Amino acid sequence: MDSLEPSFLVTRRVYSPVRRLTHGLTAMHPIAKQLLDQHVEFELEALTDKRVQTFLRDAVKRGFDFAEDQTLSALITQKRCVSATRRLLADSRMPPTVTDFGVSLLLRFREQLAESQVELRDLIGPDGYIELVELVVGLHEPRRRLLAEIFRHPLYSELISSLVYEALLNYLIQDNLITQKVPGVGSMLKLGRKVATRAVPGLDATVERQLKSFIKGYLPSLIKTSEQIVDAAMTSDNLVDQFSEAWPAIGEVKLTNLTEDLQAEDVERFGTWLKDTWDELRQTDWFMETAESLIGHCFDHYGDQPVAQLLNDFGIKRGMVNKEVLAFGPPLLKQLRASGVLAELLRMRLQPFYESAAVSDLLERR
Repeated sequence: MDSLEPSFLVTRRVYSPVRRLTHGLTAMHPIAKQLLDQHVEFELEALTDKRVQTFLRDAVKRGFDFAEDQTLSALITQKRCVSATRRLLADSRMPPTVTDFGVSLLLRFREQLAESQVELRDLIGPDGYIELVELVVGLHEPRRRLLAEIFRHPLYSELISSLVYEALLNYLIQDNLITQKVPGVGSMLKLGRKVATRAVPGLDATVERQLKSFIKGYLPSLIKTSEQIVDAAMTSDNLVDQFSEAWPAIGEVKLTNLTEDLQAEDVERFGTWLKDTWDELRQTDWFMETAESLIGHCFDHYGDQPVAQLLNDFGIKRGMVNKEVLAFGPPLLKQLRASGVLAELLRMRLQPFYESAAVSDLLERR
């Protein structure tokens, strides 16, 4: 064995859980065997109780000190990040188990909402609600474009045409001044239509077609006028006032009301749609181009700065990391120690050193 080879490579090559019991034990020097046993016990004791807390705190401190001296570009390259993104996102299909579990989470969330009596005002106060309204209302250009798209849609043209036709027809037959003031005129008009229709079959359809054709000629002007009226009415101040007045009713809405029309089948269909859409999206050139652009932006901003600056900007403080590490680390190590896994891992890591020719030669010379 090459004594200059890094020990972690030796461990990886020589030690598998299956070979550990047979490899090298007979060749190990007796004193080296005792030293190995004592070393493993020493490390186990060092990873218990308060000592492990001290160790973890020191590890976090050293990690943050290291982050003060290292830039992001020195630790990882932009190219490596792009490659990882491609491997993990673009080239990896979402396993069906992940989709199924995601759907089950959505179903459980739906059940949680359905059982909740919490009101919206318990989650967001009036001040937060008004801030959100002002933020959305302040998006003037998107709102203008949305209105333009709505009013220019063929469906809206059809709607306006039908409404004007019905209103005009209703006015001519029964709501105009003559039919209101002169008794019997409305009935005579209706009777006249019936008689005329019998005399000339299809007359109603012809009149309707001609009337709608007449209205269609005025549609561009009607649509433009209605768009201007709505746009004028939808000023920021008006919208904020209207939404503010609606807050009491909105605040009283319970979370359970949000799921009244949402069935389990809808959630499952949404999960399937999300998976299929993601599988299509991640394989597009646009996805990777966007990912590379975002990663590039991150490196442009933080690449030459200490990693500590990035951590600080994202609110990752030493105290916060300490708290979470101490919350999860000691219980995990305790369980690993009790199960014997920790001792096994330590022995696998240390044994190649005590089996090495360097240690054997050193002990033989004593």
